[in-house]
Amino acid sequence: MSASIFPQVILIGIALLDFLVAAFILWKNSKHIVHRTFFVFVSGAAIWVLGIAFLSITKFFILDKVIFYGGTVMILGLVLFAKTFPDGGTISRRFWLALTPFIGIFIAIPFNVFIKGLVPTPGGTLQPINGPAFPVFAITMGAYFVFSISLFVKKYIASSGLARLQIQYLFLGTAVFAAGVLWFDIILPYFGIFYLNLFGPATSLVLVISVAYSISRYNLLDIRSVIQSGFLYLLTSAAVIGLCLFLIVTAGRFLNERTGAAPQVSAIFSAVIIVIAFPYLRNVFRRLVGPVFLKGHYDPNLLLSELTHIMAGTIDLSEMTEGLLQVLIRKLQLTKAAFIIADRRKITYMRSIGYPRRFFSLSDLQLLFSRPQPHLIFEELEEGPAKDLFRRSDVAVTMPIRVGGKESAMLVMGPKTSGDIFYRNDIALLDLFISEAGIAIQNAKAYLQIKEFSQKLEQRVRERTRELRDAQEEELANAQEILRLKDEFVFLAVHELRTPITVIHGFLELTAADKAKLPASVQRNFAAISLASEGLKRLVDNLLEIARSEEGKLTVRPEAHEFKAILDEVVAEVMPLIEEKKIKLNVNVQPLPLLWCDVDKTKEVLLNLVGNAIKYNRVNGVIAVNAYRHPAEPSVIFEIRDSGFGIPPDQQAHIFQKFFRADTKNTHEVAGSGLGLFITRMLVEKMGGVIDFSSVEDKGTTFTFTLPFASALQTS
Repeated sequence: MSASIFPQVILIGIALLDFLVAAFILWKNSKHIVHRTFFVFVSGAAIWVLGIAFLSITKFFILDKVIFYGGTVMILGLVLFAKTFPDGGTISRRFWLALTPFIGIFIAIPFNVFIKGLVPTPGGTLQPINGPAFPVFAITMGAYFVFSISLFVKKYIASSGLARLQIQYLFLGTAVFAAGVLWFDIILPYFGIFYLNLFGPATSLVLVISVAYSISRYNLLDIRSVIQSGFLYLLTSAAVIGLCLFLIVTAGRFLNERTGAAPQVSAIFSAVIIVIAFPYLRNVFRRLVGPVFLKGHYDPNLLLSELTHIMAGTIDLSEMTEGLLQVLIRKLQLTKAAFIIADRRKITYMRSIGYPRRFFSLSDLQLLFSRPQPHLIFEELEEGPAKDLFRRSDVAVTMPIRVGGKESAMLVMGPKTSGDIFYRNDIALLDLFISEAGIAIQNAKAYLQIKEFSQKLEQRVRERTRELRDAQEEELANAQEILRLKDEFVFLAVHELRTPITVIHGFLELTAADKAKLPASVQRNFAAISLASEGLKRLVDNLLEIARSEEGKLTVRPEAHEFKAILDEVVAEVMPLIEEKKIKLNVNVQPLPLLWCDVDKTKEVLLNLVGNAIKYNRVNGVIAVNAYRHPAEPSVIFEIRDSGFGIPPDQQAHIFQKFFRADTKNTHEVAGSGLGLFITRMLVEKMGGVIDFSSVEDKGTTFTFTLPFASALQTS
């Protein structure tokens, strides 16, 4: 093949590729008007490019007619495509009448009224001789082109979601095509460079592929990431090529003067530079380009880690779902979102931000659960009841969540504030998230059911006790039986929870050996899951201990022990938490006789009180642990004083109640079950001591409790 016609051959290949892409789109859905008009537009462009290429090779003037016919069909197809893209529709008779000038142009082309002939230039190219009607042709085609662009712009302004993204892909391809034509066919020829003007039409391939992609796929890539990647590699390639050219020229001159082996050595040297420089330059340009194109975007790994830590940090269903929704709305830039949980007969729980209360009915959920897809996206749904529901409720995506082995929960998300669609990376992230959310919701539901059932039964017992205060012994026995049944239920329920928790803990220990091989983000999630497992285990142990106490099965085995040894073990266990919050710990223990106490129960009391002093303290705060003789009794007084947030006066009367947690502006994020102080008082009293506290809001809290000396009890 002659080197002089190589660019024309490339151009012919690109035109054929354009046509094949358009034919494939037409074949996928030949009945859709968007696919048809796109085929007309691309076919005209392919004929236009082929005419230019063959005219350049053969120099036959008759091929000029092919160029004009192809260009006219291309503009006609562009107008029709602009009218129908991206959502289809019909073309009115009035619109067809506006296209009648094309008939006159088609008739006039064979009579050479637009181009009278071609004159060869000294550079070997052909220069056209304009005919008398060429200005009419140029103005007409230019007007239709501007009209088409205006249609695209108007549709873009009025569009949102998938339609907006499809038009963005069209604009991207058009920008590349227009830039190629402007550079190769206008700017370079203006400076007398004609041998590259065949590459202007070649950039039509970018336009054809980008538009074909937007037509054929619902789930599109975020165009900003596409532009970023293209611009990134363009900058990197340009920098590397420039560096190599500089090195080749410089090294060539240097080596020619000394060895005469410039070409070979320069080539090897340049290849080494490319291998070394390309990754480095790519990373440099990625840091420069990323903030420009992806401003406001999120890191999927960091977002998933943040969601996981919320699920691991609390077992309260309301607090957890509220936190998850706030993060999802902020990071994904959603207008609204909601969690819905239902059983067979009714919706049992709903937490929403932006949606009205009860915006979904049980029948709506059952309709969505019956769909076979793992998630539903508005743009991908066919017209029918599900899409009508999405449209009526302003829903963009629903993600079914498996709770207890079945799909009984739903994450519902509204449109994005930007009008963008949910991209593939969004859906992939949400798929990973809901697999973890199912486990978290299941645990939270179990905890909530136990808590609510316990509170309801206790309330019923209190009400019945007041009603039957003066009643017969038989009636009082019935109330006590209800209380016994409640305690028995809590005991059995908690006992049943220990089995799955033990299994989870066992699998975590088996996996821990390979934790170092996992990616950093997965290790963080692994740590969060381990933390959640330990928290749930502590909660179940606490509930079991309460149940045993209320059933009379909790045993305390006091013996004579030295307090300093017990305190040293407690301090060693909490020291990592103290160092993490940079808290100063002051321990002042007077010489004391042996205590009469259960070692394990005493350690549990101290861990609860010191742990609370750490959790509800400020960073760089102070904790003081003091122990001294009671001035009037044979016992020791223990003080645990902190400089933390304190307890509001109106909440202090409830501090030792089950499931009660003091609520202040500084303690919303502190995780807990509300059982620690209840258990602490129970254990202290079991060992023959008393416990009390004093607190000043925003200044700190002091807990005190007593335990008897061993000598006093042994003597008595």
